[in-house]
Amino acid sequence: MQKIYVTGLYVSLGVVSLLALITLGRGRFVKRKMVISTMIFVLTGAAAGIPSCGTVNRKDQIKVNDTWVDKWKFQGWVDNDTFRIIGAGESKPGMKDEKKKEYAKRSAVLNAQYYMKEKIQPEPNAACCGMGRMENPRVIQELNGIIKGGTVIEERYDREFNCEIIYEIKHKNLKSLTREAYRD
Repeated sequence: MQKIYVTGLYVSLGVVSLLALITLGRGRFVKRKMVISTMIFVLTGAAAGIPSCGTVNRKDQIKVNDTWVDKWKFQGWVDNDTFRIIGAGESKPGMKDEKKKEYAKRSAVLNAQYYMKEKIQPEPNAACCGMGRMENPRVIQELNGIIKGGTVIEERYDREFNCEIIYEIKHKNLKSLTREAYRD
């Protein structure tokens, strides 16, 4: 929408300037056209700027704790049931383009799953220096299944077919389940 405003601004400014050049012998007419072109420039510029100030492109953002954040920069708890992480994978040289994409995406998924296991563990209690942590093997096994069953929310590739993904796991009361898996 803003491109239309700016394009209209420059087209109208160009038309008024062309009219001013055509009427070279009439100074009064030229002054009037220049005033009109300046008014068009100011008013159209303001009209183009107003929508851009209040509009945010929400397709690249997610809401976390009542705040909109860039989804390609956010990693962590979205809510008590959802955890997201960014994973990256490289393509393998010597493969066809489609195979490179598949390989890079699979690498990115494995990378995201690995780092998710690391990040999902709660921080150890500073007083105990992590010595008193008890692990619940049954719950850890359930968490591993949830992590492997996660979904790729978005993926993007560069020119060499390297992949970057947003990997997400959802489970009812996931945050409390992670606390149950690793207790101090």
